[in-house]
Amino acid sequence: MYSIETKSNENYLILTLKGYIPHNSFFQLSDELLQKAATLRPGFGVITDMREWEKCDPETVVEFSVLMKKTVELGMKSVVRVIQSASQEVLAPFQKANIQAGYFTRYFMKLEDAEKYLLNTLNS
Repeated sequence: MYSIETKSNENYLILTLKGYIPHNSFFQLSDELLQKAATLRPGFGVITDMREWEKCDPETVVEFSVLMKKTVELGMKSVVRVIQSASQEVLAPFQKANIQAGYFTRYFMKLEDAEKYLLNTLNS
């Protein structure tokens, strides 16, 4: 399950991932996120709340990397992820995806801290 919230005035999206998202369902998520990202101004940010997301298939990590490359092409400036723990099991696949997509990600344990950081980054 997922949800995507658009914060147009602040120029960012919040992608919330929960439970297990099968590889074949990820394409719908990707399409929806890209449609919403296209409504934002260049230089937008994305917060990915992964606190309740279960470990995913390797194929989904690859698709996640492709999705992030596409958001960079649309003008994404910054990515912030909210995670439950900083374990390498959680972070490692996404750190590789970050490098492949060409961006740096900050990690936080609280959504409020992630939003504060992102707003400061987007406004600087």
